[in-house]
Amino acid sequence: MPTLLTMVLLSSLAPAAGGYTRDQLQTRATTASQEFSRMESRCSAPTQPPDLEAELTFRLSADLMEIVVQHETYPAGRPGQSLRSDDVGAVAQSLERAYLCNPGWEQRQYLERAIKLLEERLAHIRNQERRPPSDPDSASLQQVRERLLALTLALTQPQPCTATTCPKGPVAPARDEPDTPPPPPYRAKYIDLFSLRLELGAGLNTRFKDDNAVIAEDRLTEYNSGFIYGFAPGVRFLLGRHKRHVLATGFRWSVLTFRDDDKRHNVHQIVARFEYGIRLHERWFSLHAAFEPGTQTRARDPRFGTAQIGGSGAICTGDEIFCLRFGGYSGTLGGDWGLVGMFMNAGIDVFRVTDTILRRAER
Repeated sequence: MPTLLTMVLLSSLAPAAGGYTRDQLQTRATTASQEFSRMESRCSAPTQPPDLEAELTFRLSADLMEIVVQHETYPAGRPGQSLRSDDVGAVAQSLERAYLCNPGWEQRQYLERAIKLLEERLAHIRNQERRPPSDPDSASLQQVRERLLALTLALTQPQPCTATTCPKGPVAPARDEPDTPPPPPYRAKYIDLFSLRLELGAGLNTRFKDDNAVIAEDRLTEYNSGFIYGFAPGVRFLLGRHKRHVLATGFRWSVLTFRDDDKRHNVHQIVARFEYGIRLHERWFSLHAAFEPGTQTRARDPRFGTAQIGGSGAICTGDEIFCLRFGGYSGTLGGDWGLVGMFMNAGIDVFRVTDTILRRAER
């Protein structure tokens, strides 16, 4: 909170002509996004009693983002237009949350200010950028505007107060001091950081290659199918102004089990995982790609133990709670023999489930 207040005070001292550098605007946008994320689990609906700490944080976050919208030089073309719409939407969302933290007639200026910004952006899209109302940017901002208008229409102006109903003295404004206890240590520092994925699936096109085999028929042994299970602990980092980029690392241990002439074989695979993902929707849809070098051991022969290299791609939903993953690997790069194949599995992230439960418990 002190960082946010300091930046707003410094912003008020900027030259009237808008003397902000690109780095200064980026710093303000990043700070606003971080402060919004810190309070994101609060005030998702009208809150009683009022949450004054969150109200102040959301209001100041909106102030910083509005400075960015006013002074940023956006790139030409659709990427810059979409980024401007995203930033205007972020201002409106922060003002909406500020109102929900302390709803009432006296706080209607939050809604009116957000609606004005949205209408200005919609007019610019229509008149300057020459895009139709059905354009995704326009449709998205229009939905936000309609939601804010509904909140405004639901307001009822209070009756003129009498001597028995008027409060004595002015109503205390939102204060800088927190009125609610700080979040617990895990919630404050580690939410969205850790990952522990439990995976279950099938091995596909599994083959054992041995270039040193004397008999040609033994140089390639194919198996119909296999069963694979394992777990993948690690850490993940959400990057970017709107936390749409995901960088993750860790390791994956899995066991691939299959039969050969009524004999069961188990291949233990331990790989490092270097993953990048992009969240096309912040909660419901993301795509991921991973590079996975490692080792495989104990397949069908006591001598079997070799390096392997592989990779995988995944589609995730529910804030990455549930993922479907498809990948492949080869154990022949480190020598003349090894297991080669593909796999497909489904996984649930234990920490994403925990984070979701914690967020809902705080609402």
